[in-house]
Amino acid sequence: MAQVRRTITAAEMDKLSPQERADAIEAGRARSWDDVGDVFKADVLATASELGAQRRARRD
Repeated sequence: MAQVRRTITAAEMDKLSPQERADAIEAGRARSWDDVGDVFKADVLATASELGAQRRARRD
């Protein structure tokens, strides 16, 4: 199950050191489908399916 992560604002990022910013970005990166919420995952898969169908239609 995906965990909900707190959003870091631009103002907060401005107060961080370069290393702290890099660490925050790295911590927010999804490393597997298990890190992604079900609703977002379904949206990504539906979009990929639609784009694939459009591409196949252009080839025919």
